Amino acid sequence: MKPSNLIKLKYFLCINFCIGISLISNSVNAQILISQYIETNNLSTPKGIEIYNYSNSPIVFSNLNKLQISQGTNGGACTLLTGTSITNGTLEAGEVWVIGTSDLTAYADSNGVNLSGTTLFNFSFNGNEALTLLLGNVVKDVFGTCGSNPGSNWSGSGVSTQDQNIQIKSSITAGTIAYWTDPSLRFQTVSTTNQMTGFGTAPSFSTLPVELVSFSVNCENNNSVAVNWATASEHNSDYFILEKSRDGVTWNELKKIAAAGNSMQQINYSVTDYSEINGTVYYRLTQIDVDGTKKVYDILSTSCLTESELSLIAYPNPTNGQFTVKIENALGGKYDLTITDMQGKAIEQQNIQLETGTTVVKLNPIGLKPGVYLLQLVNASTIEKQLKLVVN
Repeated sequence: MKPSNLIKLKYFLCINFCIGISLISNSVNAQILISQYIETNNLSTPKGIEIYNYSNSPIVFSNLNKLQISQGTNGGACTLLTGTSITNGTLEAGEVWVIGTSDLTAYADSNGVNLSGTTLFNFSFNGNEALTLLLGNVVKDVFGTCGSNPGSNWSGSGVSTQDQNIQIKSSITAGTIAYWTDPSLRFQTVSTTNQMTGFGTAPSFSTLPVELVSFSVNCENNNSVAVNWATASEHNSDYFILEKSRDGVTWNELKKIAAAGNSMQQINYSVTDYSEINGTVYYRLTQIDVDGTKKVYDILSTSCLTESELSLIAYPNPTNGQFTVKIENALGGKYDLTITDMQGKAIEQQNIQLETGTTVVKLNPIGLKPGVYLLQLVNASTIEKQLKLVVN
């Protein structure tokens, strides 16, 4: 093949393959959530939702990177609503996109401050349906619990999904894939009438102080623990505090680390705990802004064990439903992970193959109601390890 033709071939492959990779990356890394929801008793309108791009990059919709909504009606499984599929347009960073009935989209067009676009769709929800937000076929946020019928509505602490306009709390700065039954965990009431106040305007946390892209803790061979995290961007960040606990309840400051302040590039942070840990240890990361505002991230844990020990850890615990199980086991083998109620009735069971050393399993049991459960690691009908799991 002539060199000129080879160059043309490479260019053709990059145009077709590299664009595909870019769109896939866009859907995986893009950060969106359902920032507002309205369902009123005024016949069939207004009804709709607002989608917020809380990342620092625009989201370009396309056939490969389409935004979609699925709905579960009267306790049924969530299925895609074809009329909500968005394949054109750009949702700018820090802006919103409104999907709903004509009066809602008209209101957003006239009053929205941070509006990238609207999509007309006549939602049929009446307060007791669940919703799932997807981008590029990746679940980004959930509303309620798919496959569960709450009766007339999802409600808690005065916040209801029926006859209310509700907006995401300023303290909630990320989407969730863990099903919930209490909307007050994530939302607050804007209006109990047909007022559409707020639609088209981004939530109050539209400028993210820190965009954390990773946070990990790992025991090393000398029983020291490597703690690493990375930020994709920072805005007026002052410092981080890394805390340590042996029981997940009592915390002690391990180190204070200066932050970058302002940055639009990835910055990696690393701390090593040389205290020769034996057993399980927990770490908590807190980020503080220059104005004193702070953000506490999820608690992570790791275990530094001898070869004869077996460890079962679940985090976060308490959990809203979805959690990660980490098992330290030098031998490996076939086991069962079982969730039972406090009376011993099995709620969920999963067969797993333990690797030699460490095995990590992500669980998202369907319909796990708030309460206290037992998570058990079972081998040949023998309970090897168990711990209490609290579901909020």
